[in-house]
Amino acid sequence: MAPPAAAAGVVSLGLRRACEEHAYDVAALQQAGVTFPSGGFTVVGAAATCAWMALRHGHRAEEALVRTIALGGDTDTLACIVGVVLGAAHGFAAVGNVYPQAWIDALENGPRGRDYALELADRLAQAVLLSRRQSAADTGVFQVTLSIPGGRTSVREVDRYAVRPSALVSDFVRRVRIREGVSPAQLVYKQGPGSVVLLDPGKTWAEQGCTCDGVIVCVGFK
Repeated sequence: MAPPAAAAGVVSLGLRRACEEHAYDVAALQQAGVTFPSGGFTVVGAAATCAWMALRHGHRAEEALVRTIALGGDTDTLACIVGVVLGAAHGFAAVGNVYPQAWIDALENGPRGRDYALELADRLAQAVLLSRRQSAADTGVFQVTLSIPGGRTSVREVDRYAVRPSALVSDFVRRVRIREGVSPAQLVYKQGPGSVVLLDPGKTWAEQGCTCDGVIVCVGFK
């Protein structure tokens, strides 16, 4: 453990850096014509502020949101917009890396809470991918049907999963956990009687030769 004096010096340096960064953000926005009223921003000012904060600090989502709130004014609106931009830029797969996992775990999870929102987002994304598949054959998107031990198999169109060959299998595992409420220990891809692949979550579908419609069988659960 660092001596008290050394620890205090580190904290002091961190606070100084934070203050300097904040002052720079404020000065840059003011130079662009953005004002900082106590009650909120204009629509144009809010858009400019959110664009600036997302672009300048977006590689560190937590810091970007904290710094946005520190600007004052209509903080909930500004942080919400910046959060949406960062979410679109990094995607859900960045949880635990760009975004703290604790943020997701702490979300309200009632009937229309966290899991509902994630499932809705997943369904919307799949709808977009499936519609693109109809209009652009070169997207390479294919469908897999999930088979869960115990006789349960997703056979309805809405329960099928649209998969991109370039996506990691771990992304699919996360989607299964959200939508089906189970965490598979292992997944097996079956395209036909003689085509069986034990999937590696750390690799893409294409890397494992899985690029066509097939059935995914869950083998055990965590």
